[in-house]
Amino acid sequence: MPSKEEVIALFDPNSPGTAGQLFGLPFSEENAEIVIVPVPWEVTVSYKGGTAIGPKAILEASAQVDLFVKDIPDAWKLGIAMLPYPEKVKEESDALRKLAENHIGKLEEGDEEGDKAALESVNKACESLVVYTKNIVKKYLGSNKMVGLLGGDHSTPLGFIHALSEKYEFGILQIDAHADLRKSYEGFRYSHASIMYNALKIPAVRRLVQVGIRDYCEEAQVTVDGVTHPLPQPFIVLATENPIEYQGTFPLPEAQLDRFLIRLSLGYPGRENELRMLERQHDAHPLESLQQA
Repeated sequence: MPSKEEVIALFDPNSPGTAGQLFGLPFSEENAEIVIVPVPWEVTVSYKGGTAIGPKAILEASAQVDLFVKDIPDAWKLGIAMLPYPEKVKEESDALRKLAENHIGKLEEGDEEGDKAALESVNKACESLVVYTKNIVKKYLGSNKMVGLLGGDHSTPLGFIHALSEKYEFGILQIDAHADLRKSYEGFRYSHASIMYNALKIPAVRRLVQVGIRDYCEEAQVTVDGVTHPLPQPFIVLATENPIEYQGTFPLPEAQLDRFLIRLSLGYPGRENELRMLERQHDAHPLESLQQA
């Protein structure tokens, strides 16, 4: 297996990329710093299918993306590779989707129980997928790789989150139109509509920040420091937008800006206030004494 340095020396980023490789890059899971786990799974989708073909479609299209990144010179040299496409996972997803559709169809016809056998099979298989994904992610985290996941429906990252939770405490930024906080949906415990409910049960997940939520169901709730609170009606969303010149900061699109009733600009503190802010951190950080409102 050639080293990362050898691969970089032989690759021309301005020429056609390597077929079948993410972004056309010549890296493998062994010499890449970033490893992408494809999970082509969409068993519990409730509207239309198609998410399961996402990993393969992105892989094929990515070779057409130019590699130049203005703010990160030679970004491609970090090395990024997608694991081999798991055809068996896609086949299992397709087979189980037929069972799920049969169960959903009975529910829509007024049968309150639906297809119990199909429901049990789907729930067991989705639980197995969580374990499958967790083990793969753990393997590459243990090799000091940065790991990403490419689904699939919204339920696919749960195993990824479990793997991270064994190494870190962290928060989740969710950009979505729905909160995905249902205990279950249509009887599916690992539904796409339950991903954040399941994630918040993991002790290492300390915070969930949701952006773009347009509506909540009656089951929706918010957990802060381990305490669950039902959302009031109406609920209020607060968000911060840093100055555009800050690294990693981007303007919100109009479709998100129009969700906010009030916008305040705090501006920059004066010299006297800046000095006061610094003096307050001599002995302790202000966040250590911050109380819940």
